[in-house]
Amino acid sequence: MSKEHIKSLFREVTRSDIWSLQLVKVNNSKKTGTSYYTREIKLSPDGKLMEMLTQLSQHYLSPDGIDKFDSVDEYTGDVVGNVIYRLPTTSNLIHDEWELLKAALQSPDTEQPIKGQKFSGYIIAGSLSLAVGEVQVKLVSMGSPTTVMKNKYILGHQTQTFNEITDPVFSFRPSLDALIIDEVVYFFTMQAENLFNMERAHKKVCAQKVNQTLDVLEFTNAEVFRSIATSGPNPRRFVSFNDTRLNALKNKQSRKKYAKLFQIELTDGGEINTEADKTVDRLIRFLCNKAAIDPVENEPKEVANMKGWS
Repeated sequence: MSKEHIKSLFREVTRSDIWSLQLVKVNNSKKTGTSYYTREIKLSPDGKLMEMLTQLSQHYLSPDGIDKFDSVDEYTGDVVGNVIYRLPTTSNLIHDEWELLKAALQSPDTEQPIKGQKFSGYIIAGSLSLAVGEVQVKLVSMGSPTTVMKNKYILGHQTQTFNEITDPVFSFRPSLDALIIDEVVYFFTMQAENLFNMERAHKKVCAQKVNQTLDVLEFTNAEVFRSIATSGPNPRRFVSFNDTRLNALKNKQSRKKYAKLFQIELTDGGEINTEADKTVDRLIRFLCNKAAIDPVENEPKEVANMKGWS
């Protein structure tokens, strides 16, 4: 979906009055994985939810909205602030979490007390009739949506007395972290990754690709490679791991060629020298589509968000 298609959705959000506003709690457990609890809420007086949707529509149709993004790109784990990242819910990165979240949104709780609970964000869910047909839409805002005020008092108009605020206060943000259209997630900010516990997914993919690399290549110290590859920002880089590049290093002659181009130090026997400064980092960037050769300077450069020529 292009930026223009996303804008067409925001032109239509106020034409539907069937929306559900739900607080979302994301629970992450090493033993049981990710689970979701949703609590549908109502706003008073009537019409306040539509006011919120109007504000969102006006924001994203303004020059500071969708037009501030350069493009809509496939999700690669890169973090580029002016890009909307697209990720199908069928992706192994989020599929299981999406199915659980979708079920929770379809059957939200409407009775349990809100006070005393800590929520991860809120979602406005509904459906729209677009040119392509009926689409299911979810507007996602992450970050605690309820606050317990301290040392705050509200004026009672009849008594003209300021009364202490003891109940949770709901806060609306006139911007979003993600937009979900049918079975595709559009990330406006990386804060939305928390909805799907994607740090776990990054680490899982990284571990698989590191093992795959160790099966193909020889290292002077395999554990040094594993340690560097699975730490810091590297796990998310492995989302864009390029199997073709790994296969290109299988052959020793080919390995020498690319090692020379990308300044990856090898031993005389063709092993990756993990003791050489920056060699492991450069190998990771090469394997994860974060390295390219500058055609003018003929030198390797680090790149982000690399995509096909259009």
